[in-house]
Amino acid sequence: MQTVNVFFSLLSLFSVMVRTVMFFSCMVTVASLLCFGWMLKSKYFAALKEINKLKDGLHKKELLLTRYRSNCIVLRRENQKLKKNCTCKLPIHEITIKDDKNCLFYTGIEKISTFVKLFNFIFPYVKRRWVGFKFTSTILKRKFSKIPARMGPERKLCGKDEFLMLLMKLRLGLLEKDLANRFRVSMSTTSRVIRTWLKVSSSIMKSLIFVPDQGVLNITKPPVFKPIKNLHSIIDATELFIETPKGLINQRLTWSQYKHHNTLKVLVAVSANSSVIFMSPAYVGGISDKATTLHTDYLSLVPPHTTLMADKGFNIADECNERSIHFKVPPGRRGQSQLSAAALKATSSIAKLRIIVEQVIGEIKTFRILSQEIPISLIPQVDDILIICSALTNLKKPIYK
Repeated sequence: MQTVNVFFSLLSLFSVMVRTVMFFSCMVTVASLLCFGWMLKSKYFAALKEINKLKDGLHKKELLLTRYRSNCIVLRRENQKLKKNCTCKLPIHEITIKDDKNCLFYTGIEKISTFVKLFNFIFPYVKRRWVGFKFTSTILKRKFSKIPARMGPERKLCGKDEFLMLLMKLRLGLLEKDLANRFRVSMSTTSRVIRTWLKVSSSIMKSLIFVPDQGVLNITKPPVFKPIKNLHSIIDATELFIETPKGLINQRLTWSQYKHHNTLKVLVAVSANSSVIFMSPAYVGGISDKATTLHTDYLSLVPPHTTLMADKGFNIADECNERSIHFKVPPGRRGQSQLSAAALKATSSIAKLRIIVEQVIGEIKTFRILSQEIPISLIPQVDDILIICSALTNLKKPIYK
């Protein structure tokens, strides 16, 4: 009986312990569930807060995007207006030479009206550009419903732009690469345009350089030259720097002892009214002034019984006497240690008048292509360049009135 009681007491004790363990396990489970629920709740509210923040940011981005879209529409409209008024579509001459000052700076012509008149006179003779033998060796048969005014492809530049390109080349001495970038064409097009307009302009503008009648020279003579009767012209030689040639013979022929450089020499004759009346072809720099004068046969253009002024370097007194031309040069010392008072006075008076030819040569050399070192590739065109620069100098106002 005691054994049964002990058994039941142990069983009851065990059941109490089991209940206690189950209770504590339930309490732990509930506590863990409560902790997990609190954690889920905190994460839920954090996520909800983040979602609200993202919604606010998205709303702001949508407002900013709408503002950008409206600005983009405005900018597109402004861009369309700018494209309509864009100067890139305008001819280069309308952008470059807007007034007479720019016209003088870029072209050497004092007025835009003179530029236009000169262009209108030359342009009809510019039929086509020279592109070389390889492009003209074959005969092309083409059929036209209407004969075009000019053959070949459509030009990228208008006529005034091409004429402006030539004058900018002469006036500013720009390289062809620079001109190609300025006019937005290729270098080959630039070279063909310059070569064509240079040849045509020279053949037409050489009519602006002529020897007038002696009566016209006397009438247009400024008062400062009145003391010299029947003054025909004042001559002088000027030299142009060139690149050093490759051949030794060419280097020797073009070497100038006066300039200590390889040069070309030209003879310039100027009337009393500061007009260029004669421009010789270019000779090698080693030739003398006398040889240049005699080779150009300029004395045959001077009528007899007139006066020709020059510097002391021109030893052509005998040739002038043969043609009955009064040759006026500053007197030399002729073996004396110094000039006499009369010779000094005569030298001063002649030098004051003869300076006009140097002033005119200075005007011609305002075209920088002549004042810079001329490339070897341009030497075949030097004569045409000299004619154009001299003719444009004659279009300017006279030095003496």
